[in-house]
Amino acid sequence: MQGRTRIWVGVGSAVLVGGLSAVDVDQDGSVRVAKALAQGHGGHMMLAQGGEGGEGGEGGEGGERGAAQEEAPAVEPDRALTGNLLMMKGHMRVGDELVRSGSWSEALPHFLHPIEELYGEVREPLAERDLPPFGDALDQLSRTVRRGSDLAAYQQQRDAVLARIDEALASVPADERREPDFLGGVVVDVLGTAAEEYGNAFDGDRLANVVEYQDSLGFVLEAADLLAANEGAFTGDNAARLAAIQKQLAQLRQAWPGVSPPAQPVMRAGEVLALVSGIELEASGLR
Repeated sequence: MQGRTRIWVGVGSAVLVGGLSAVDVDQDGSVRVAKALAQGHGGHMMLAQGGEGGEGGEGGEGGERGAAQEEAPAVEPDRALTGNLLMMKGHMRVGDELVRSGSWSEALPHFLHPIEELYGEVREPLAERDLPPFGDALDQLSRTVRRGSDLAAYQQQRDAVLARIDEALASVPADERREPDFLGGVVVDVLGTAAEEYGNAFDGDRLANVVEYQDSLGFVLEAADLLAANEGAFTGDNAARLAAIQKQLAQLRQAWPGVSPPAQPVMRAGEVLALVSGIELEASGLR
């Protein structure tokens, strides 16, 4: 696009472990985030653990990562696993809302993305932790959604997948997953991806990609729930930082009025990015 200038900002530095994020700024002031991280189908960002990428689930090939995956900087394994699992839940969360409204076809991408884009990043850690794989279960769930008629089978399969995801989340030691700096890092990782997806959802003031908007909504909801469920872990200075993070997160949440996107953005991509930057700054001080 003519008139676009590339600048570099620190958003996502925690995700990239010292790396930087590319942000394209148009003449009209809109911002497009291009994370220098592993890219999957549709430009979706995954969190790479130790620089190693899986090959997809036993029911799929894990998307179109290619060379970008090999170059992705490493994220600490427990943190990467947690972030990727929460993004799976975010996909399924918005997909479930669409299913229950009868919008099966609109829901389908949100059940395909976990197996196509994210499962390859959790497959090996699951094996390392002696946890059962669930790629086939994800694939079966997506097939049920594709058929779009059997709500009872869908519910049973969805519950089974969520139970496997929760089991994998619980494989991170309890003390670690309640450490403020760990929680803050995961939240920054997930919100960084949400900002990227939101930037892809709108072309200036025009809605360009409904699925990317819905993806980002699911990720923001999961990040907010993670903090809300662990408020008691933040004391002293950490409590003050948590309050600042939650205040900015509440502002950020206004960008998504519902699962059905507005024709024009409530917030510009640059505003979303600025709020995520503020959250990252506060999270960097958590101890």
